[in-house]
Amino acid sequence: MNILKNHKNSIFTIGWIGIFREHKESLIELVFPALKELTFKLKLIIIGVIRLEDEEFIKTYFKDRFNIDIEIPCGIDWNDEKDIQYRIVSFDIGIATLINTEIQISKSGIKAKQYLNNGIPVLSSDLPENNNVVIDGVNGYFCMNSDDFKKRFNQFYNMKEIDYLRFSKKARESIYNFDHNKYFNSFETIKNYL
Repeated sequence: MNILKNHKNSIFTIGWIGIFREHKESLIELVFPALKELTFKLKLIIIGVIRLEDEEFIKTYFKDRFNIDIEIPCGIDWNDEKDIQYRIVSFDIGIATLINTEIQISKSGIKAKQYLNNGIPVLSSDLPENNNVVIDGVNGYFCMNSDDFKKRFNQFYNMKEIDYLRFSKKARESIYNFDHNKYFNSFETIKNYL
């Protein structure tokens, strides 16, 4: 499937996908405070909120931020890969946050990989596995605190379309870093040394 980003949205759209309750802490620590400080009109799409209390928490957290349109889709068919990709391609920026705990840093970089696959630049924590696929300043940026996220949100919001599309192109091109053929070739190389 070649479901790729081909333009920046008229309303800047920040997206996140995953199991919200497992990443709530990192979003509250790193991303949500940065979003509250932004003054421009934006859309925040959070895919993967299952519990009603989490949805209510998010809406309450941003209730006084009239510039932020919150979208929390429900009833996601996680087996419908095409639908998931169309949802991701609606983002301008994908968020891949991890915090420096044993459980968080043992996770795969699947979020970043999903975004990059669809040409979505990534704002990510600089922790394994994200730092194996995100190339700072090329297909996204590393953000280690809320101020970093705020700075990069503003940067991408103000970015000209041509510059944004350059990031998008680099995001898509970076999928060779996690392509199965690359892994198979690596295994073949190792096998030849045995």
